[in-house]
Amino acid sequence: MKSRTGKAIAHTNVTVLNSSIKTTSNEEGSFSLELKKGKYQLEFETPVFAPVNRQQKVDTKY
Repeated sequence: MKSRTGKAIAHTNVTVLNSSIKTTSNEEGSFSLELKKGKYQLEFETPVFAPVNRQQKVDTKY
């Protein structure tokens, strides 16, 4: 996760909505999720900013 200015946002909670899948970004703002192909609604939460929802399409497994 990065802010609009490009600064890493550490410890952001990332949740796949309507599931029990979640993770937290590391110190560099990076995170990973293992998801099957499909469309997912992700929620990003951090104490510093308001929550943000984003739809993400997964085409292949990396």
